Formats: sequence, C-alpha cells, structure tokens
Amino acid sequence: MSHIPNPVVIFSTGALLLVATILFGWVLVPKFIQDQIRDQVKLRNGTEVFEKWVNVPIPIYFKVYLFHVTNPEDVAKGQDPKLLEKGPYVFRELREKIELQENIAEGIVKYKERVTYFFDPERSEGLSENDELTILNIPYVAMAQKVSELTYPLNTIGTTYIVKFKQTPFIKKTVREILFQGWHVPMVAELSEFLDQELMPNNTFGLFYGKNGTDDGFLEADAGLSSVENFGKIVSWRGHKELSWWKEGSHCNELLGTDGSIFPPFVTKKRVLRIFNAELCRSLFLTFQKEVTFLGIPAYRFTAPKEMLEDPRTNVDNQCYCLEDELEDCIRGGALDLGTCRDGAPVAMSTPHYLDGFEGYNNKSGLIPDREKHGTIVDIEPTTGIVLHAHKRIQINIILKPVGSIRSLSKMPDMFFPVVWADETAELDEELAQQLKSQLITPLITLEITKWAVFGISLLLIFSACLRWVSRPKPERHDPESTDKMLQVDGISFNANNGTRIIRSEKELSKDKISAPLRPFLT
Repeated sequence: MSHIPNPVVIFSTGALLLVATILFGWVLVPKFIQDQIRDQVKLRNGTEVFEKWVNVPIPIYFKVYLFHVTNPEDVAKGQDPKLLEKGPYVFRELREKIELQENIAEGIVKYKERVTYFFDPERSEGLSENDELTILNIPYVAMAQKVSELTYPLNTIGTTYIVKFKQTPFIKKTVREILFQGWHVPMVAELSEFLDQELMPNNTFGLFYGKNGTDDGFLEADAGLSSVENFGKIVSWRGHKELSWWKEGSHCNELLGTDGSIFPPFVTKKRVLRIFNAELCRSLFLTFQKEVTFLGIPAYRFTAPKEMLEDPRTNVDNQCYCLEDELEDCIRGGALDLGTCRDGAPVAMSTPHYLDGFEGYNNKSGLIPDREKHGTIVDIEPTTGIVLHAHKRIQINIILKPVGSIRSLSKMPDMFFPVVWADETAELDEELAQQLKSQLITPLITLEITKWAVFGISLLLIFSACLRWVSRPKPERHDPESTDKMLQVDGISFNANNGTRIIRSEKELSKDKISAPLRPFLT
C-alpha cells in the first residue's frame, strides 16, 4: 500500500509556495527589474540610453502631402477651391543632438537638435521634387492682408506698392521650391531694402526654407538623475523656462513634456504624454487609447485627443491660446493660430483634413478626414517608455481673407486654406525589436507565466490538503444513546437495531422470566 502524504504537510507546502510566489513574483523580482531600469534610464554620457538619444537609431521619415489647386481662376472669383492631394513626397529624416553640455550637479543636459532631410525617390513611389504644382501665392497674400490692416495712409501706400508687382493669387512652383529650396520674392527684396531690415531670410520663401540641416536653438532637459519621473523633460528653451507668445501668466506658456523622442518609464494608462514642439509654439499632449502589439511587443497606444485643439468657446483650457479681445473672434476648434509666433503671418496649424475640427473648414475645402490616416499616434512600451511606432501628423493652413483694396484678391473666399500636411513617422525595426524582446519582453513574459503557474500549483496543493482533511475517516466513539437494544420473542433474543439473533444460556433466560413482572414498576 502506497504512503498517502499527510494533509498538514501538503497544506504547509502549498502555503509556503504561495507566500514565496507572491513575495518573489509580485514584489522582489519586479522591484529588481524596476531598479535596473531606473539605474539605466538616465541621460549620462557613456550609457546606452544616452548614445541612442544622441543618435536616434530608429529610422524616421517625413512624408509630405501638398494640395494642388485645380481651379485657381474660379477661386479668385470667390468660388471654393478644388484641391488635389499630391503625395507622399518622402524624406529620410536624420536627427542629431549637437553641442552637448552636461551639468551633473543640476542633473541637466543642454543641447541643440539638428534635423536634416534627404529626399527618398523610392519611397515617394514615382513622385519627384521637380513636380510642378499650383499653390496659393503665400508671400503675396500674406503681405496684402498685413497691409490692409494698417491705418490710413500707410495702408494706401502699401497697397500701391504691392499692386505694382502685378502678382497673382496662385503660383506654379516645383515641389523642391515649395518645400526646402524656396524661391526669390522680388517684392519682399525691394521692400526690405527700402525699410533697411530683413523681412524674410534671403528674401526667399519656402514652407520649410531654412529648416534643412538646422536647429531651433538650445534646449535643456532633465537627465533623470534624481527622479526617473522627470527623465527627458524640457526645462528651458533658448534660455527661457516658459514661452511668451500666449496670454501672460497662463498655462499655455508652460514648457511641458519631453522633445518627443523619449519618455519616462513605467507608463500607465492614466498618464498624459506631453511633448514640447518649438515649431508649433506650444506643448502638445496625448492620452491612452488602447492596448496594441507592434512586432510582437505589447504596447500602449496614445493619441492626440480632441480636447487638445478644442474650440476655446467650449473648452476654457484653450482660451489662453486665443489673443483676440472677444472670444467670438477666436478661430474654431481643430486649429491653432500661429500668427503670434510667426511675426503676424496669417498661418494656422490644424489636424490633417481638419480631423475633429470645425466642420465649416471641411465644407469650404472639401477635405474628408480619416482617423486612421490623419490621427497622431504613439505606441509606447510601458515598462521602459521606449517609442515603438509613432505618427506625428500636422497640417499648415493660410487664414485667407479677401482684400478689397486689391482687385486680384477682392473676391477671394474667407476660409482656412490648406497648403500642406505632413506625417512624421518613426518605427522600431526588426533588429531593435528583437533586441528589446530578448533583453526585456521575453524575461517579463517568462516571469509572468512562471509566477501564475506556481501560484496555481500552490492553490491546488492547499485545496487538495483541505479536501483530504474534510474527507478523512472519522474514529469510532461510544455513544450510550446508540447502544443496541435487545428484543426477546418466545425466549429468543434479537438486536432491535439490526435483527441479529443472540444466543443466550438457559440460566440467563430464567433470570429474565423472574424479573419480567417487576419491569413495569422499575421503568
């Protein structure tokens, strides 16, 4: 007969295993992993994190979509534009941290970020920088609108000056000129010489002119030496700890978040990811949308919520981005007037195709938003804060208004005129994904499976011990109340409980006969 373990031993084994599993699987090992990450996630020269931050290993692409105007003459007569989206014109983007300065005492890293673009014909799928498109003549329109806002007689003098150049509302230019190369603007050159000041760099206009191979000035970021929660957060830009473009003393001027290439680790679904973007003159934010998987790595997807660019009439948090005297004069939801940080130019940033924006923008432009194609997203590995996959999507518009004093512009529609939208995308490649999985994801999955398996085994042992304890054989105990009662029939004795016949001697029977008459009195 095989030996059956004592239930007490089984229970004790299960209980000890349960305590050990909880202690190691949920407390000690996770704490050890977190301590290792906290120790590594610091912007210190010589560390792997620092090197990858300085020279971003993830391939980044800048995809540009331009709006070609197919009916320029009709628009000049007041009709809505018919736009043909051309793109993507794809550029490989190289980001480098330069002029690095470490301040260990204050836990700060000071740097500039140089961004360089290289046209990628293969990814552009047959499109060329030499493609010629018809676009809004932005220098002409912007200057005309600016002059019209001047008081008499300056507005009259300015209008006379502009008209003599015989400009048209729309102009044909190559993609190369429209984007980075730019084109010379004689009207601006002559006016700059007359005023003895530079109105436009090199009297040249391009949407991204002067932005290739350049930087936006010095940034200071928290190195995360004292607190990993502050890792990578921008603390100053161009020597200032806050912006000065928006309403004085408001939160709109605060420098919030990182530069978007790194985030603090241990990301939760409740966290708000904040990014400072100098080009857009403000800090942006993203909120959790859903869990996703990228190249086999579990991730959290964060997206730009509607609230970020919501109409200031309904969202009081956005009212400090409007500098108009009357709230009703503020631009509608889904856009941000950048004139305050663009020397008064009639430029506005919006979501591509006015996603989540004021429907009037779409009614005029005919653009149709698609959340999958036009939404900004960041997929982030929550334990390390590493960006796995991201799309930053922004559209640039001209705030177009008719200028009555100039015939060619007098009937132009009053609208947000879309010019270009861009998708800046970054994706972890297979090699880096495998490295991350082998160093972190696989060990974490192994830990998760192991701790739950051992947890289940420990509970099974405890349950088994309890079951054996309940179903064990009970020892016999003497109970006077359950003593067998005797029944006698014709001199033969039986057990009254089970009917068993009991053999008794004649002497015993005779004694029973003698005592029988007395029993009624004794009972």
